[in-house]
Amino acid sequence: MIKIILLLIITISCSSPPVTLVYTGQRTEDNIYNGSGELTFPDGSSWNGEFVNGKAMNGEGTLYLYPGAFIEGSKNGDGEYFYPRGDKYVGRLVNGLLEGSGILTRYADEAIYEGSFKNGKKNGTGIITYSDNSYYDGDWVNDVANGEGIFNYADGHRYDGEWSNSHANGNGVFSSPEGHTYEGEFMDGFFNGYGILKYSNGNRYKGEWKSNFAHGDGTFTSSDGFEYKGNFNEGKYDYDGNMRYTRSADFIGNEGELYNNGIERGPIKLFDPPPIKK
Repeated sequence: MIKIILLLIITISCSSPPVTLVYTGQRTEDNIYNGSGELTFPDGSSWNGEFVNGKAMNGEGTLYLYPGAFIEGSKNGDGEYFYPRGDKYVGRLVNGLLEGSGILTRYADEAIYEGSFKNGKKNGTGIITYSDNSYYDGDWVNDVANGEGIFNYADGHRYDGEWSNSHANGNGVFSSPEGHTYEGEFMDGFFNGYGILKYSNGNRYKGEWKSNFAHGDGTFTSSDGFEYKGNFNEGKYDYDGNMRYTRSADFIGNEGELYNNGIERGPIKLFDPPPIKK
C-alpha cells in the first residue's frame, strides 16, 4: 500500500506577513499595473512584460514559481513549472493547463507520472511510478486509471487487465511471486464473479467469487486427486456437493486448503493525492 505523506512547503494564512512586491513600469491613473513593466518578488525573482489592468499578459520571467511565457494572461509554452505544494511539471501548458506529453513529479509521495495530458489531467496512456518502485502502466481518463493497464507491486504481485475508476474492474489476471495465478472477473479491486485460481502446487479452484473468497458454485481439485464440486461460502465448502477422493486420509489432509481461497489482500487500486493546485 502506498503511504501518502503531504508536506506543505508554502503556507498562506491571515497571520502571515504581507508579501512585498516591487513594480517598475506603467500604471493607470488608479495606480494599477498597466502597460510595460517589471515585477520583482522578495526572493529576487522577477517577471517583466505587458500588464493589462494588473494582470500579467505577454512576456517572460518567473511569476509565483512559474518560469515561462504568458499569452493573454494564461501560462503557455514548454518548460518546467512548479506548483505551491511542491509538484513539478515538465512539458507543455496550453492556456494554463497541462497538455500533450509531459512528466509530473508529485512532492507529496514522490510519485512520477510520464505520459499524456489533456485539459490539465492525465488522459491517454502513461506510467506512474511510486517511491517503492511499484508502477502502473496503462490507460487514463481524467486523472484516473480507466481501460487496460498493468500494475506491478514492489513485493512481486502483478495485475494485468481492465481498470475503471482507478480500480481493477472487468477481466484480468492477478499473479503472486509464489506462483499462484487468478484469472477471471474483478469488481472494485477484488476477485468477484467467475474465475480460476491455480496454486503453485497444482491445486485449483474454478467457480464463483465474492470479495476475494470462493463463494457460490465451484470446483476445488487438488493435485493428488481430491475433488469437491458444490457450493462455497466465504472460502469454505458447504458439504452439499459431490466429493471424490481415493482414501479418507487424502480428504482430511486437503480440507484446510479450501480455506486458502480467501486471498488476504486489499483491493487492487491506485492511490492519488488531491489534484495539484495551480
